Amino acid sequence: MKKNISTLILSFCLTVISFSVLAQDGNQAKLTSFEISLDSSNIMQGDTIQLSAMQFYSDGHLPINVTEYCNWVISQPGIVKISESGKLISIGYGTVSITAEIGTGKNATKSTAKSIVVSPSFTNIRIDAPDGTDIPMRGSIYFRLLGVDIYGSDIDLSDSATWSTNNNCAKINSEGQAKGKSSGFCEIKVKYKDIAVAPLQVQVMPDSDIIYLRTKIEYGFYPGRIGTGESIRLSAFLGRNRDTISNLHIKWFSSNSDIASVDSTGKVSGNLLGDVVIHALVDNYLSGHYSFRVVSNVTGVKVPTVNQPVFVDGNIQMIGLKQHSLGQWEYNSTESWHNNFQWKSLDTSIAKINQEGLVTGKSKGIAKIVFMERSRLKRELFTDTVDVLVVGMPNLYDINLRRDSIVKGNSKQLKAKAYTISRLGKEDYQLKKEKIEWFSMNDRIATVNSEGLVTAVGEGTAFIRYSYDGVLSRPCIIYVTTKP
Repeated sequence: MKKNISTLILSFCLTVISFSVLAQDGNQAKLTSFEISLDSSNIMQGDTIQLSAMQFYSDGHLPINVTEYCNWVISQPGIVKISESGKLISIGYGTVSITAEIGTGKNATKSTAKSIVVSPSFTNIRIDAPDGTDIPMRGSIYFRLLGVDIYGSDIDLSDSATWSTNNNCAKINSEGQAKGKSSGFCEIKVKYKDIAVAPLQVQVMPDSDIIYLRTKIEYGFYPGRIGTGESIRLSAFLGRNRDTISNLHIKWFSSNSDIASVDSTGKVSGNLLGDVVIHALVDNYLSGHYSFRVVSNVTGVKVPTVNQPVFVDGNIQMIGLKQHSLGQWEYNSTESWHNNFQWKSLDTSIAKINQEGLVTGKSKGIAKIVFMERSRLKRELFTDTVDVLVVGMPNLYDINLRRDSIVKGNSKQLKAKAYTISRLGKEDYQLKKEKIEWFSMNDRIATVNSEGLVTAVGEGTAFIRYSYDGVLSRPCIIYVTTKP
């Protein structure tokens, strides 16, 4: 409420000042437009730009910058954040609409909405081959184009990809489906918005020489995955007719026996976590392979204690750890090869959590977060619970004095204040002293040191402010006189 009253007062004062400055020859200037000015409406994820709220009047005078008196309305808060000083930081990607407002309710003055397009920033773009890199003759496999954004998340870019190959042994269509035409090696190429991505070499296998390896699907088994302590048997087949090959003609071997071993019958046993390739050599010249990821069989879970609070509307990433059958602990993520885990908040009015473990603060308090994982073999459910403290985040940076008079040569100590204002009321926020940067907007009238001590040096009016993590405080008006 206090913030709204202050905004209304500032809006009224601004209007009075604007009309008094712009009125000429007895004709009062009228507000003709309220616009948001910015350097570019197309930015990248992670970029920072400065917004300015400008009011234009009918008599042709220069526009008035009213940025510091505005409230910013954002259509998609998950894409951008804007400070009170109009500093915009892009955190997500997509299209967002922004409006500046002065005042509240029916008396509010709103600017024309400004749209900003935020494009994702990628640290890496690569071709993904979920079906492997061997293309059967007259058969086909699919490829995907994946981009890794600045937060480490994979984004499927296949819909915007332009696919090609460097020769005729394979052809690939617009959906990333590659078909084998003739035996040999070729490169899968792709462009994304005129960006050339590193090609991927593939092999089209001669039909008569193809060795297919496959497994018998058993309970709890996922194709290409095997748990520690589990075993699965591979079988080998030759050519398009899938003729069974006797183990008498096969030599089985593993690329890393520490991770997974294979015996003479094709029985694969998972030992340690990691990636492994099982090879079959037939009659010493034909070969095939099958890739596995050895994943954990859960015997316990835990969540490390959260030593920092999360702010209202802020986020914190939780980490779930699971212990597998060999006694080792590993980090559990949505990219794990076997996922039976689930995150849950027992106090959703205080904090919510998604299945990536990202907690979002909703209101002040303590929320209990539960991490659950079910084992692959016995289907047992393991859980661990941790408390998350949600606190308010400062949204008002102020100074202990709004205005004061100082005699030239004298000094006055100012103090930086910050508050979190929400539906629960107004709460003090403890600022870190080393992040406070004091400055005077007229050093010829009054100066201020790093401790907030103001010294009057000349007659007149000066504005004293401070910045905190790039956010400006409200000003303190200092009137310097020559007499007490």
